[in-house]
Amino acid sequence: MTGSRIQTSKSSSNILPILALIWLRMMTVDIQRFSNHLAAIYSNLAKPILDVILYNYQLSRNVGAEGLVLLTLLIQGSAAMRELFLILSYFPITRLLVRAVTPAFGSYAAEEAALTGALRHSHSRLMESAEEVAFFSGEEIERMLIERDYFELIKHVNRTLRIRLWHGIAEEGIIKYVGLKRFCEDTYSLMIDGYGGASE
Repeated sequence: MTGSRIQTSKSSSNILPILALIWLRMMTVDIQRFSNHLAAIYSNLAKPILDVILYNYQLSRNVGAEGLVLLTLLIQGSAAMRELFLILSYFPITRLLVRAVTPAFGSYAAEEAALTGALRHSHSRLMESAEEVAFFSGEEIERMLIERDYFELIKHVNRTLRIRLWHGIAEEGIIKYVGLKRFCEDTYSLMIDGYGGASE
């Protein structure tokens, strides 16, 4: 009876460091992904903000600060009503179209995390029982199991990347097509109004 207790506590004490290592590996992957996304946000925001600052600085040097303020107020005031109408009609249409073509990326990410966890579990199980595998010549079976988990993960990641590619193409096409259509309609109406006003 005491021998089985000692064996149970010994095996559970062997499992705890392995679980801690798995948890630490998962944390480092999550931290790395978070850092990459944070760096992408910074680079995507810094360049447009710098462009706006440099453009306004150069414009204020050429036109003067008063001219820049007056020009900004004139352009924004005349376009405010038109832009309000465009925004109110443009964004709901594109939002509905993009939502219709967007797949469930959350479930794909959850499935990828589950497959990654299964692969890590296979590796940790092999590390834990490496002596038994070598003693019983089970390396071919273990290699087959690990390769199976690996190829399932790779297949899922490739499928997700293909879906992301087609979703990106569809999303950009919808946004640009609807925007181009609205731009052409506005340009046409301005041309007609301009020619009509010039003939009177």
